[in-house]
Amino acid sequence: MKKKLLSTILAAAMLFTSADLSTVTVYADETQEQSSGYEDVQQAKATGDADEAEVEGTKEAVGVNADTPEEVDENCQMGTSDSGIELYSSVPTSYDEVTHADRFASYTKVKGIDVSRHQGTIDWNKVKAAGVDFAIIRAAYRTYQDSGNLFVDQMAKQNIQGAKNAGIKVGVYIYSQAVSVPEGIEEADYIIDQLGGEALDLPVVLDYEFYTDGRLEKADLSKEDGTSIANAFCAEVAKNGYIPMVYANKYMFENYLYPDKISNNYPIWLANYTNKTEYKGDYAFWQFSESGNVDGISTSVDLDFWYDDGTAMNSSFTGFRQMTDGTWKYYLNGKFNQYYTGLAKHTDGWWYYVKNGLIDWKYTGLAQNTSGEWYYVKNGAYTQEYTGLVYNAGNWFYVEKGVLKWDYSGYVHHTDGKWYYVKDGVVDFDTSGLYKHTDGWWYYADKGTIDWKYTGLAKIADGSWYYVKNGSFAPSFTGLVKNYNNWFYVEKGCLNWDYTGFVKHTDNRWYYVNESVIDFGVTGLRRHIDGNWYYAKSGIINFSFKGLAKGDDGAWRNVKNGCAINDFNGLVKNGTQWFYVKNGTIDWTYSGFVKHTDGNWYYVKNSVINFGANGLRLHSDGNWYYAKAGVIRFGYQGLAQGDDGAWRNVKNGCAIKNFNGLVLYNKKWWYVQNGSINWSYNGFVKHTDGLWYYVKGGIVDFSAAGLKLHTDGNYYYAQKGIIKWGYSGTASAPDGTQMTVKNGVAVK
Repeated sequence: MKKKLLSTILAAAMLFTSADLSTVTVYADETQEQSSGYEDVQQAKATGDADEAEVEGTKEAVGVNADTPEEVDENCQMGTSDSGIELYSSVPTSYDEVTHADRFASYTKVKGIDVSRHQGTIDWNKVKAAGVDFAIIRAAYRTYQDSGNLFVDQMAKQNIQGAKNAGIKVGVYIYSQAVSVPEGIEEADYIIDQLGGEALDLPVVLDYEFYTDGRLEKADLSKEDGTSIANAFCAEVAKNGYIPMVYANKYMFENYLYPDKISNNYPIWLANYTNKTEYKGDYAFWQFSESGNVDGISTSVDLDFWYDDGTAMNSSFTGFRQMTDGTWKYYLNGKFNQYYTGLAKHTDGWWYYVKNGLIDWKYTGLAQNTSGEWYYVKNGAYTQEYTGLVYNAGNWFYVEKGVLKWDYSGYVHHTDGKWYYVKDGVVDFDTSGLYKHTDGWWYYADKGTIDWKYTGLAKIADGSWYYVKNGSFAPSFTGLVKNYNNWFYVEKGCLNWDYTGFVKHTDNRWYYVNESVIDFGVTGLRRHIDGNWYYAKSGIINFSFKGLAKGDDGAWRNVKNGCAINDFNGLVKNGTQWFYVKNGTIDWTYSGFVKHTDGNWYYVKNSVINFGANGLRLHSDGNWYYAKAGVIRFGYQGLAQGDDGAWRNVKNGCAIKNFNGLVLYNKKWWYVQNGSINWSYNGFVKHTDGLWYYVKGGIVDFSAAGLKLHTDGNYYYAQKGIIKWGYSGTASAPDGTQMTVKNGVAVK
């Protein structure tokens, strides 16, 4: 890998010429080699041997054992590019002559070389003893001619094995002349085929450089095209499990490639022969000399440094690497992940926020890691110090010790001094009601925020209502609470939907509550939980009320001072009527007499005094009493008719049940049998005057004369309705038959 510069004088002269230096070929010591090789090819063409040479090259490309054309190989090695010559007063020849960029102060500077067949047979053990720890070995090359055939380096396998045996880390390179993406991929596949699965410590490198008037230079590719070829090569190498890398000199990187589009994903190997490079781009390897002398190698050799941060050459590495501009890039499995945004874990065990592949040190907020978990980031780094609310994408989330708590539901005190209700990790601004906090208590939230000024009712998720005072559940409260247009009964802080009864309010009034709601439409009796009935008017107990009132059970009760008298029995006036109350309730089934406080007995029919009642009425004791205008007349004696139609003999206002005899009424004498007139009776009845009177149809017939049949079957002789016991003789029977009478009785 030779690149011998012109002398300092020639360099200085060329720098002051006006000619375009971008394509000048000026390799002083190598000019003869290049010319000789070129002439040999021309001679081969002239003699017809060129086709054979090309065919041989093609065979080599597909793995056929053919001799490698040395005239081509001579110039297909690293560092033969002559485009963009950089001239220095001196080129370092040892590792000690180099000053490293400040950015690599913390890196391990690993000494290395790169070699090809041109270094001949190498004593790798001596190389290792000389302090060389890595070698990048040419494994293949593409010719710079138009044919662009691919060949293997005949010493590659020997060099790889020798370096490994000596304990030197190994990488490989291919000298490239690819002019298209397909050729870049072809070169990657070719070198990988040559490796045959060989394990490497270091990258598989694309050596991308011009050869004067070679196929790559003549292709006149744009920066974009050259970059695409390099990235295509790298992608193909990575796909096959190796670490890819791109080699070029400083001038080529700056003028013919977009190095940042390569270094975003793959490491860079910079060629710049100087003791201190001014290159500003990213690079992991630096080829600083082509003139080194290393024990074990008979020729001069390229000298390199590898800036080892412990990660760059690890294909399994996932973490961050700091770039020359101070930025930190996120690598996933050894590859820069420029499209990733979120949290990523570094090798130090900590998590950092990545935006489009770079740590964003300005970012503070929530971020998601590769597993989908969310964490709090402050100034680009995950922090466990924070607990509180964090705004992200239109919502506020609850973070506890740096972790978004999806399982948290409760209140969180924010920096604005307010308490916010969090449901499943997110502030719920749509919620209003009573919610339980992690301290076990319940607080009232209005649109997601505790309203410490709120006092009133509030509902929880299961539909239950509770009393809140100053934003907090108040279990000590029992009483009435207004909510919207209604008043509700709260017992020990809970709205009691089962409660029906009266409740004393702070205004000292008692209100009727029906299933926990005051019913201002109630007028009448309502039962309280103490078992008593109270009279309410428009939902409020009227303690001045006296009289009858109807309850919601349909019963009427006698009320005094607003409360029904449960043990009351007697008559109560309501409106224009008097009602009979028994055991506190009107007994609508009752008909009979009731003694009133005025000493009179009044006739009640179906519990209402019937002042139109005149005559006998049956009482509950089984007796019939004589009433006039509904009131018993205890001074009355004589016959009287009951409402059953029967006439009874009355004495002192009461019908005599066992009375039998004649009673004078309305100038007539009536036969009463067992207390009632016997309208069917025909026969004689003995009166209290000792006489027997003839009764016909229950009435004494004073016109009766002659023989009359008695209930004993005998005929008696009557005169003016009275049996004549002294009569003896004959007399006509009712049918006209003449019968003999002796002492008033017909002789049969």
